Amino acid sequence: MYQYSPENAAIYSQLGIIGTTYEVSFNEIARVLGDLKGKTVLDYGTGAGRSARLLQTLGAQRVIGVDHDSNMIQQAKLNEVNGIEFHQIQGEKIPLDDHSVDAAVTAHVFVEMRTKEEMVRAAREIARVLKPGGKLVVISTSPHSVGHDYVSYRYKPKDNLQSGDPITCVV
Repeated sequence: MYQYSPENAAIYSQLGIIGTTYEVSFNEIARVLGDLKGKTVLDYGTGAGRSARLLQTLGAQRVIGVDHDSNMIQQAKLNEVNGIEFHQIQGEKIPLDDHSVDAAVTAHVFVEMRTKEEMVRAAREIARVLKPGGKLVVISTSPHSVGHDYVSYRYKPKDNLQSGDPITCVV
C-alpha cells in the first residue's frame, strides 16, 4: 500500500468532495446505502477522513474510519468530530468486533492494492465486521482511467499495464 508523507497527507486533507471528481461516486454512496440514521458505518481506507465526514452528514450515528497510514490518520484526527472516530490498522485486522457495523464504504482504496490476494484479504476483513445483510460500497477506479485528467487527480500513462502494477496518481 502507498504511504503518504506528512506533507502529502496534509495536502490531501484539504481536498473536498463538491466540485471534484469524487462528487459523482460519493453521490452513489447516498443512493446505495439509503437512510443511515442510527447506523454504524465503517470507512475502510479513510485517509484524511473526508468520506467519514460525508457518511456522518448522510445521517450515520457512528462512523469509524480506519487506515493503515499513520500520517493520514493523524490528519483525520485533526478534524475529528463527535460521532466519528479514527483508528490506524496494525497489520491487516480492523480493530472492531465481528458483525459490528451496519455498512461499509471503501473509496479509491482497492486501486492502491498491488495484488489480488491483498484485495481478497481486505474484503474478507471488511466482511468479518459487517453485520449479516450489511452493505459494502466499493468505489474504485477503472483501468481505463489511466492517462486521463480529472478535476482533482490524474494517473500518469503507463504502457502494458498489468494487474498489480504500480501507477502514479497525481493529486
